[in-house]
Amino acid sequence: MKNQNRVNHVFQKELRTTNDKAKKLNAASYQGQRVSEETNNQILALKAKHEAEKFTFERKIKDLQEKLKEKDDSGVNQAATKGVGQTNMPETTNVGEFSNPVALLKLRLAKWTNNNQEKKDLMDMYIRNVNIIEDAFS
Repeated sequence: MKNQNRVNHVFQKELRTTNDKAKKLNAASYQGQRVSEETNNQILALKAKHEAEKFTFERKIKDLQEKLKEKDDSGVNQAATKGVGQTNMPETTNVGEFSNPVALLKLRLAKWTNNNQEKKDLMDMYIRNVNIIEDAFS
């Protein structure tokens, strides 16, 4: 009887340690799942933000194109209405933002390209982390 009680005590101790390990693994799994969900939420938020910024950028480009078209149309009309004795002097009233639209658009393109590359790198890092977590739990 004493031997059986001793054996039972050892088995109960092993069961408790196994139970504790299972609880810890469950808690770690839950935490990993939560982190994975947060990462996925951040990825979705970045995608939504990217789409909104893309829409805004496209709208701004269309506005700039319309302004350039208006400027070109007004320049053609003014050249046609000038007299024979007048010289064709370039206008300096629109020297500000629209004086060199190609350079302006190249700067914006470079900025957006850089931002998109950073977002891509961030998303790649999140995907790698999610894959590592999934591998660890499998």
